[in-house]
Amino acid sequence: MKSLEVFYADGTPMNRWLNTIGEVKSLTNKILLPQYLVELSLAHCNLSDDDFRPLDLSNLSSLKRLNLCNNQICMLPDFIRSLNGLDLLSFMGCAKLQSVERLPIVKGNLDLEWCNSLEKITFQSASCKPQSINFSPLNLVEFEYWFKIYPIGSIDEEMINILGLGNYLESVQDININITSGGIWQKCNGLPIQGIQEHGIFNIFLPGNEIPSGFSRKSRDSLISFILPRLPIKKIQGLNIAAVYAVEKYLGFVQLGRLRIQVHNNSKGLKWIYWPTFFGYMDDGKDTIWLSHWKFGNQLEGGDEVSVSIFVYSDEIETINFKEWGIHVVYEEQQEEKMSNQHNTTDPSNVGGIICEDWRDLYEVMPGTYFLKGNPFSKVPRYQSWRLWEEFNKRSEDVLKRSMDLLEKGVSEAECERYKQMMKMLLNHSQKMLLYHDNFEEDKKVLATLLLLGESLVVIPEEPELNPNNYDEAFGNID
Repeated sequence: MKSLEVFYADGTPMNRWLNTIGEVKSLTNKILLPQYLVELSLAHCNLSDDDFRPLDLSNLSSLKRLNLCNNQICMLPDFIRSLNGLDLLSFMGCAKLQSVERLPIVKGNLDLEWCNSLEKITFQSASCKPQSINFSPLNLVEFEYWFKIYPIGSIDEEMINILGLGNYLESVQDININITSGGIWQKCNGLPIQGIQEHGIFNIFLPGNEIPSGFSRKSRDSLISFILPRLPIKKIQGLNIAAVYAVEKYLGFVQLGRLRIQVHNNSKGLKWIYWPTFFGYMDDGKDTIWLSHWKFGNQLEGGDEVSVSIFVYSDEIETINFKEWGIHVVYEEQQEEKMSNQHNTTDPSNVGGIICEDWRDLYEVMPGTYFLKGNPFSKVPRYQSWRLWEEFNKRSEDVLKRSMDLLEKGVSEAECERYKQMMKMLLNHSQKMLLYHDNFEEDKKVLATLLLLGESLVVIPEEPELNPNNYDEAFGNID
């Protein structure tokens, strides 16, 4: 038995398989398993946390595959933390599992599917990210290096001051808000107000109909551009971004990224695109404020030219009435080092997919461009989603320019507005349709056809008939 490499005990009572391969360690009374095991499956064995206590499995240095599916454990067994060569680790169907903390490196797949009580996933270090992960997010409140959700009373005082909330949070402690997220969490009605840290960005959704005071840059359009002032005694810490909107129709669930924000440091050639996983809103069409803080460190400096855009995604089923948004530059006094360790609510790192060096490759779609969208291990390739985002962004800008051109050519304001709304609807619907498609060149042809359809519905004086061959003349080259 000492040379045993593969052992399946699925559905077998613990005492039976221990009698078969177990060996009692004389000094500690701990039970050892054969040290050369490469694959061990203990699925459906009705194992609890207590059942692992008499076992000493730290000697399994050769173990590559460990299957603990459909057991009664509530937390990660201690011995797993000493296994550094795993290619597969599965807890699928462990319905009582509440936390897996300080996970070791898993070079292949980490399977937490149907662990519906799971609340917390953390790792021994940033370098321990698995190649892929399956999980059930129903009750998950923390996924280290992705997101963490905080009750209102646990929000760091530093963050409260940064966002200028002061005593405001006390007045809303008894107010509930609806939270949806990414199409994988269903709508959660009437949750207490919470803070959400995601990809290094802190978010909070609150009742209210005005941009908070202190936001000197406000707009009802989608773009705000500015040059950061040079202040010799102050260092830029980051940006606060606020948006006011109302959801005017019922959402059963919401698509990922109903509101999206893009920050572009034109001077440094850096860009961050954020599709928030979580989306909060008040009932009955009441106004909601989305406040977020982006910590940038030295990625933003005085003299940098910055462009910030906000994109609102809505359709005839789920309508968002976007009203206003604003930006506030947050500074830290250079002589006060306390601010450099701001809001250790999850980690002290910056946004931009560089939450830690080891996870950069999960977010950086090209040098200097970070696509902060949902699950770091999403099955939809991040680069593909980003390319499609860039194409839609470009087409949206084309539509805006085209509507201004039509207005100058004598088309009525009402007709131009109808044109913009029609094109926006076509873009939104086609984006949902193409998100999981893997042929980018075909996607662009579909977009061109849809935009031509929108053009055909607008009365354009003294314009030639549009067709796919002269599309590029009207809208610019597709490439």
